[in-house]
This record gives sequence, C-alpha cells and structure tokens, in this order.
Amino acid sequence: MGERKRIGQRHIRALRPGQVVWDSAVIGFGARRQRSEVVSYFVFYRTAEGRQRWQTIGRHGAPWVPDTARDEARRLRGDVARGEDPAGKKQAIRKAVTVGELCDRYMTDAKAGLVLTRFGEAKKASTLAIDEGRIARHIKPVLGRRAVAAVTVTDSEICATPWPPGRRLVG
Repeated sequence: MGERKRIGQRHIRALRPGQVVWDSAVIGFGARRQRSEVVSYFVFYRTAEGRQRWQTIGRHGAPWVPDTARDEARRLRGDVARGEDPAGKKQAIRKAVTVGELCDRYMTDAKAGLVLTRFGEAKKASTLAIDEGRIARHIKPVLGRRAVAAVTVTDSEICATPWPPGRRLVG
C-alpha cells in the first residue's frame, strides 16, 4: 500500500500523475491522481464475501476536500461494517433493467406467442399492433429510460393521462 499519512491539501498538491497517497486516519481511504491534473478521493474495502472494491468518493474540489472526503470514507466504511456493499449497489443501479428494455422483451415474447390472454391463447396480431403503438407513443417516451424498480404509481398515472395535459378527448 505504501506510506500512510494524514492527507492534507499539501499532499494533494504534491501528487504526481499515477501516484496514490493513503490516509493514516481512516484505513482504506486515499487520493490518487491519474494521468490528468484531476485528483480523486476513494475508499478501498472488502465486502462480507471477501471481494475487494474501490469506491470513488469524488473529485478534489468543492465539496470534496481532504476532511470532507475522509468523513465520507468513514461513513462508507461504516456501511461496509454493517454488511453493505456501496460499490456493488452503484453497479446494480447502472445494470438495472429499464422500462424500455422490459417493453422490448414483452413485445418479443408476445410476438413469439409466449404472452397469453385470459383465455389461455396467444395474442392476436391486431392486439399486438395496439400494444406496440401504445408502448411506442405513451410508455417509452415518458418512462423508457427509467429503471423498472424506480417506477412509482404516480409515474404510471402520467402515462394514462391524455397528452398534452388539459386537452380533452372528444367522444
């Protein structure tokens, strides 16, 4: 790991490209400068399963200075001590299935005859065309990029309202 010292502004300014400085106050906390002039704070830890992880706290500069980054590293180490995996959570959020992807899977399965009606039969082509149009015009534009787990009841109600808001349907 190298030499450990309590990281301060002087240590941050002295970092050269490719260099890492480790903190003596919080185990696993450090700062590194890669090829550019940007310095990032990080915390290195092991999960309950023994996996090694790097969690980037942020770039040096407001709000991240050595003291605030050290406090955040302490908080993250506390989460790890409770059995959580902060970096794993971040990865799971990035890899989460979006509403658009789910709609695409639904249409693929429906066209393959895997989505059944309440009578146990495959959906007809006309019903699939209606489903595809509703997905393309109403669901994907509003919720397509959002993670499925992040959709709320209020979000689903937005898709059900006529667009533009306040316009009445005739009939």
